[in-house]
Amino acid sequence: MSILARLLEICGFLYPIFGVFMGNCGFWGNTPTMKIRIIFLFLLLPAFVYAETKFNKPDRAAIEKAISDSTADTYYPKLLKRFNDFDSTLTVAEYRLLYYGFVFQPGYSGYDNHRKKEIQDELRANANSAASRLCDSVMMKIPISLQGNYYKSVALTRLGKSGESVRKYVRRYRGLLDAILQTGNGKAKETAIHVVFVTDEYHIMYFHFDLDQIKSQSLVYPCDMFQVKKNKNFRGTKIWFDISEAFDAMSKQLKKESGE
Repeated sequence: MSILARLLEICGFLYPIFGVFMGNCGFWGNTPTMKIRIIFLFLLLPAFVYAETKFNKPDRAAIEKAISDSTADTYYPKLLKRFNDFDSTLTVAEYRLLYYGFVFQPGYSGYDNHRKKEIQDELRANANSAASRLCDSVMMKIPISLQGNYYKSVALTRLGKSGESVRKYVRRYRGLLDAILQTGNGKAKETAIHVVFVTDEYHIMYFHFDLDQIKSQSLVYPCDMFQVKKNKNFRGTKIWFDISEAFDAMSKQLKKESGE
């Protein structure tokens, strides 16, 4: 059975596969960034929905308070257990707490690359079991990794897995992506998309908006601004990401190392 057919089976037909982009390696692209793209129509829909709604920027203080109350259902360890148990009842609001609340967890760094290149290399070499294990190692450290959950579903699909074994990672990926896309549309600094990992900027540009021609990048604190070639999924020529959490964490780490 082809990868496309397998994915159609996995996703239960409610949301058909929008497309699989082919490259020199069959289904798997061989561009400089090795863009292994599986774009589900249901993963694209939130971008159009949120474009017409008021965005909900992360409230750092409110998030920290919610995830720090050990008596509340929003206590981070409780939410994380449900996440790791693949609880299908998690709401977008809870995914929001999981993603943006991760910055308060020990060892957070906004500049972790989530072993993306290693995983992509293994997939390019058709070493799907190795890629799957790498994803597991990433998610042990960063459960809310977009790359970890996305590529895990890709690797399992290529290994011939189907049904809930793959769908549960797709569900988590969508929940995280929905939470992120509710924070902005990226069309201006004021409506920047808030991410807690720099690598998520590129993942969202390449895999969600299909922006494969980045012309330049500028730091306009607290944002990264990219000059891009517009397409049907993103009509602008600039896309903005708020990376203030990564900046703040790095600043605190530098001050700690300098003894300030």
